[in-house]
Amino acid sequence: MGYVRDMRASRAPMPAFAAMGMVWAGIAAQLPALKAQIGASDAGLGLSFMLANLGALTAPWLATRADRALGARSLMVVTLLMGAVFLMVGLVSHLASFTLVIALAAAAPGTADVLMNARVSEIEARARRSLMALNHAVYSLVYAATALAVGLAREAGAGPLAVFAAIFAVIALAVPVMRCRHDAAAGRRAGRARSWCGSAGWWCWPRCSARRGSRADRRCIWNARWAAAPLRGRPARRSWA
Repeated sequence: MGYVRDMRASRAPMPAFAAMGMVWAGIAAQLPALKAQIGASDAGLGLSFMLANLGALTAPWLATRADRALGARSLMVVTLLMGAVFLMVGLVSHLASFTLVIALAAAAPGTADVLMNARVSEIEARARRSLMALNHAVYSLVYAATALAVGLAREAGAGPLAVFAAIFAVIALAVPVMRCRHDAAAGRRAGRARSWCGSAGWWCWPRCSARRGSRADRRCIWNARWAAAPLRGRPARRSWA
């Protein structure tokens, strides 16, 4: 019953973890087909992925602005865009265009990653339960299941475009349940904790073992909410600038 209750509490962000597992498994299981599609050598494909990692560096910046602009709908929109970007992977036929699309494909999941973990942290603050491990387990299980399904689809003759189209369709069906309300109070507490601790985060480590509900515990939140501080509150934005 505990797992059922945790899954019910995580019902909004959990599909985003599953969606990320699907897209990355989809591309990993199709690398030989994608390599042939764009006519790349081993070195060229490796260089393409190395350059694409630059797109992931924009994820924290994009997540902050998406969250600020879209609010409770930000995770829905970013997850849908993530599926659309990976759909484009099945359309490219040259190494240069593949590199550009993969850079976008690195930025979109990175942005979704920040948002989904922040949402789980907010739910943990409300429910006072640890939910992060469950959601990451869902990612791993979906990744494994998708990789197996994509392998079977390739054996049946399905190409990259057909596979990514199917993945995008599943993501689009799951997007409507991803909307979840913000916990502004948790964000303000995280922002105050980050401002009070200063730039040297290790300084507040001794207070992290304080009794739950105590003054020290309220002033120093040492868990995933601390990492999500830039998504909420003016003090957090100033201290993370």
